[in-house]
Amino acid sequence: MCKPASGVFTKGHKAYWSKYSDSHEIIIKAHGLCADGVRGSNIVRFGITPPNGDMTQPLGKWEYRLDDGMDTCLPEWYDAKEAEASARKMLKDWAAQKIASDDRELRDGEFWVIGRSKVTAYGSSKVTAYDSSKVTAYGSSTVTACDSSTVTACDRSKVTAYDGSKVTACDRSTVKACDSSTVTACDSSTVTACDSSTVTAYDSSKVTACDRSKVTACDSSKVTACEDNSTLITYIKIEKSVIHSANAVIVDRSVTPPKCYVGKQA
Repeated sequence: MCKPASGVFTKGHKAYWSKYSDSHEIIIKAHGLCADGVRGSNIVRFGITPPNGDMTQPLGKWEYRLDDGMDTCLPEWYDAKEAEASARKMLKDWAAQKIASDDRELRDGEFWVIGRSKVTAYGSSKVTAYDSSKVTAYGSSTVTACDSSTVTACDRSKVTAYDGSKVTACDRSTVKACDSSTVTACDSSTVTACDSSTVTAYDSSKVTACDRSKVTACDSSKVTACEDNSTLITYIKIEKSVIHSANAVIVDRSVTPPKCYVGKQA
């Protein structure tokens, strides 16, 4: 699997990369490179990655490596010292484009947001947020939120939330919430809630709840499944058939007095 930052060398150790992806194959295609020649490989695939995947580490500590299998088929022009120097020079340009450690707008690219940055993503941006960052996503952007990050997703954006992150989903956005994340879903958004996540759903949103998740459903929202030890508090009429586990619970507050339904024991 290609990891950040990935690049491709051609003869002379010129390094190529893409602002849209760290896939070697996408980089090769984007720059119109010919990977194979009659005498073997025309290119060298490489990566220069942060230790332990920690994107906050200084660039000087990132580790240069060849792609898996490249060390057995290197072209005769490859020089390890020159190659690493070129890769580290490329990394500075790559990081300036892709790592956001301050407040800024992100448009049409792949980004990592670190620190306590506050960013707004537009177009078809792909954002991974760490360290309590705040992201507002528009226009079919894709966001992966970690480490208590906060995301507001609009315009059909897609969000995967981990580590207690908070997401507000609007305009038919799609959210997968894990690890005790909190989601407020509006405007026909779709949410899959796992790992003790908490969801409040409005405006015809759709929710699937798993793994001790808690859901509050309002305004014609639709809960498609209440599984494992999940709890559903509903202010709308809902079918008991959404209970898919003997340990799931529905509290129906659409009636007076409220009713409580529990899964049927096998």
